[in-house]
Amino acid sequence: MIKDALIDELENSPVRTFLIDFIEVKDNDAVFAETPCAKSIIDYLSKKSRKLSLLENGKIIGTSDFTKADFIFSLEDPRFTRDLSLDQFRQYYELLEFSGKLIFSVMNSLGYSYISGESEMHTGSAFGGYSSTEKSESKTSLSRKELHTLLGEAGFKSIRSFYPVPDSIFPTEIFSDEFLPSEGDIHDVKRNYVENGMDLMKTDSFINNIINEGLFTNFANSFLVIAEK
Repeated sequence: MIKDALIDELENSPVRTFLIDFIEVKDNDAVFAETPCAKSIIDYLSKKSRKLSLLENGKIIGTSDFTKADFIFSLEDPRFTRDLSLDQFRQYYELLEFSGKLIFSVMNSLGYSYISGESEMHTGSAFGGYSSTEKSESKTSLSRKELHTLLGEAGFKSIRSFYPVPDSIFPTEIFSDEFLPSEGDIHDVKRNYVENGMDLMKTDSFINNIINEGLFTNFANSFLVIAEK
């Protein structure tokens, strides 16, 4: 499903770590990283913290010197699907120390790339994100409202939202609620990860329209959230 030419880039590109480079992780912070995960991201986190352990489906892999984490990283990767159910977010919550943070990225089911005809990266379905009626247990992408609702119901009290461009996989810019783009700011519009993607509209014009209407946060391609316990 994923373009063969992208496999090595997805695994090893240093651009993958730009998404989390601004997050301050200290050497003695306990860190969990959800797997499967790109080698470049695991290598980056292992240099940031000497207390890194891996998770699979929310469970610690192997033995670990700690059972609670200061940070959990669960990041989008088009090669793999994750459990986006409420139970999974509750599990993340329970694995965090008091004031611990979940760093979570996901594609937006209402993102402008999907609206323009790009195939859903996990299922390959055209318009598969925003046309889906599946429950969160089966979803591979989430709208902003769906994501914030899941985090809130899981117990997270503080949620900061960021909007990587063109997406959270190979970001070149990261906007936030405090620093949103103005018309003409977004040039690196999107990437197509699957073979059968389409392009049915002038995406740059659509982006400028949603920016001017104050709707960018709902239609950005993907989200990065920092959710604090």
